[in-house]
Amino acid sequence: MYSRRAVLSLLGTLGAACLPAPARSSALATVHDPARRVLQPIHPLARRVMLPVFTYHDVTQSRSQPGAVWFDATVREFEAQMNWLAARGARPLSLEALYRHLTLGEAVPQGAVVFTFDDGYAGVFERAYPILARHQYPFAVFPHTDRIGDHSGYHPKLSWEQLLEMERSGLATVGAHTASHPEDLTRLSPEAQDRELRLSKALLERRLNHVVLYLSYPNGVADDAVVRRAKAAGYQMAFLERWGPVETSPGILQLNRYIHLQLERGWQETWGRVR
Repeated sequence: MYSRRAVLSLLGTLGAACLPAPARSSALATVHDPARRVLQPIHPLARRVMLPVFTYHDVTQSRSQPGAVWFDATVREFEAQMNWLAARGARPLSLEALYRHLTLGEAVPQGAVVFTFDDGYAGVFERAYPILARHQYPFAVFPHTDRIGDHSGYHPKLSWEQLLEMERSGLATVGAHTASHPEDLTRLSPEAQDRELRLSKALLERRLNHVVLYLSYPNGVADDAVVRRAKAAGYQMAFLERWGPVETSPGILQLNRYIHLQLERGWQETWGRVR
């Protein structure tokens, strides 16, 4: 989940107007600056269009329940957002389709969007997944592996069985989110960075029985060194939390995402500009 220093200054789409806007520190902006040396740029053909990637965390019953935090979505808010996008012709993509688009320049349908869920909360399976399945919308889940199956506290985590069930549906792609979810990967030693990136990937591959190619950096934080270590660990595509169309990202391992509270903004800055 997000640290205090990583919270966003602008909240605002469906059902979130009542929330106070947290401050955004300059430290977050620094680590989100594009790396000076891009490992793999976005394909020129992909840059002819602009699509949004949206990120969610837990999907809860109520904002007034114990342990509720501002960056969660309630099930009512989530369903309203899916309906809002459906009414505008949204066409969700899998991560594999996004990867082909960004690296090979493959065309995407008008209205293409991508949904990601960070931290691996059980609320994704219990509340978001039935809605996504009803719409037949693909999505991605990024759990941190040290907590898979941990049902303690106000925000229980997904189990291995739930991850496998969502994958078997053909809708879910499971990616990595490190092992322990450090607040800031850039502050760890190189050895600790490697451990976080490699252990989580290896465990997911062993338990899910397939190669894991995609990564979401904890709190959306990565610098040039972390990006290069992610590449060396075998990841092919990775996500920051830098707002903007994904095609404007600095590279395939430094992809932009909009937090779900900026869903309408993300749509308007991409497909909302197409007439």
